[in-house]
Amino acid sequence: MKACIMCGGTGTRLRPLTFKHPKPSIPILNKPSVRHLIEHLSREGFNEIVMTLGYMGERIEEQLGDGHMFGVHIDYVYEKEKMGTAGGVKNAEEYLKNEPFIVLGGDHVLNLDLREMYRFHETNDAIVTIGLLSIDDPREFGIADMDINNQIHRFLEKPKSGQIFSNLASTGIYICDPEIFDWIPENKKYDFAKDLFPALQAADKRINGMLVRGKWTDVGSSAAYRQAQRWMLDALPGTTIEGNFTTRNARIRGPLSIGNNVSIGSNSSLVGPIVIGENTVIGDSVLIGPYSVIGANCT
Repeated sequence: MKACIMCGGTGTRLRPLTFKHPKPSIPILNKPSVRHLIEHLSREGFNEIVMTLGYMGERIEEQLGDGHMFGVHIDYVYEKEKMGTAGGVKNAEEYLKNEPFIVLGGDHVLNLDLREMYRFHETNDAIVTIGLLSIDDPREFGIADMDINNQIHRFLEKPKSGQIFSNLASTGIYICDPEIFDWIPENKKYDFAKDLFPALQAADKRINGMLVRGKWTDVGSSAAYRQAQRWMLDALPGTTIEGNFTTRNARIRGPLSIGNNVSIGSNSSLVGPIVIGENTVIGDSVLIGPYSVIGANCT
């Protein structure tokens, strides 16, 4: 199965973190967030991936390579100028035109059943299926009015308070038929939510929605970034230690993920969930509480 990951944004709301990193490369549990996404796609069976790159895109390509270490193959398409979400995917048409494909944002952190969503789309006759979540405040997202047969009749991007007609928010995850490329103009800035979906509905083309289950966020703000770190720490399966580890009379209660060559001093106390990067030294009489992430080479 094929996937397209959009990585063209500059991440202005995450500055100063994005002065040195593209948004998909901001670390979560000491790994670039997009690496978590690639690993999840691989587990779900999406092994042909194309990434549309913009701001500092070469950094992303350096971190991921051709994808073989994740069990996938990755191609890269660089945007010379911002073309919008749909316009960016249009630039990758040559890699995606032969079968249905999933579209995601490079800043997405999730544990959703994407294979289920793909299979749902295959058994229906919509040109696109949108992943939807029920949330309390949908003003920062696109919202959809969906009927009992999963057909979307209205879609509105980032509604104001008086415009909210649904609490079903778009995750920005779409399963698209290749026919979608016929509806995206070439060499024009074009967005899925603002341009493409209204055009499809005006032409009576069916758009479906699917209620997805699980955790999802786009790391577009500092609050979302902290939320993503927190629930991924909650998901730590237990305590894992890689390579050399030394401690002297420390009190440790997991779950923890400890990198190679970590040292914890005497009379220190660690209460998980905690992640500690490699080559890090924790001194004597140090207290580290839950939901902490310490990078590599720290003292």
